[in-house]
Amino acid sequence: MRSSAMCKFMLMLALLGGGCDEAMSSASSEESDAGSDESVERASPLAADPACSGRQGMTWAKLDHDAQWGIAHVGCSSCDPYSGDTSCMTALPVLCIKPSAAAKPNGLQTDFYNGWTGGTIATTVAVQGTALTSLGAADLLCTDSYGPGWRMAEFHDGGGGWTWYAFGDVPDTRFWVHINDQPSNCWDS
Repeated sequence: MRSSAMCKFMLMLALLGGGCDEAMSSASSEESDAGSDESVERASPLAADPACSGRQGMTWAKLDHDAQWGIAHVGCSSCDPYSGDTSCMTALPVLCIKPSAAAKPNGLQTDFYNGWTGGTIATTVAVQGTALTSLGAADLLCTDSYGPGWRMAEFHDGGGGWTWYAFGDVPDTRFWVHINDQPSNCWDS
């Protein structure tokens, strides 16, 4: 993500508020070292809010990638959807999805626990979970990174839960995913 996009994201987080909004510091403008009148936006580092330091958020991982179909299988993989599994002080990418009604590839076996989203996934730059002060803030990061129609991926996007398939590929790392019916998001109090 471009630095100006990160600054915009940080400013929006500060405006949106939420459980850990004090964890954000505002973006600032500084004179460029080149001596011109141009200003360069710079993002301040994310500050840790002591109220957030003990909070846990839910994370998922890539389980598999099928290059033939161009799809990824992502899921819980030792996550805790009920109270979170990773300190919100940790910096991880956010899993983003652009929902679609695309048909699943012929031969892809799905069920309630291994659903098909029809969408496309990608990850953002790593952000501290404390920066995810609300679902709106997380969705904004996805939109800022990839454009209109993108949002933070959700536990049930495949129709059931636990794991699902989507077009795209993502890094072999853990990433922030939200859940809509449990208090295991970094913004939940």
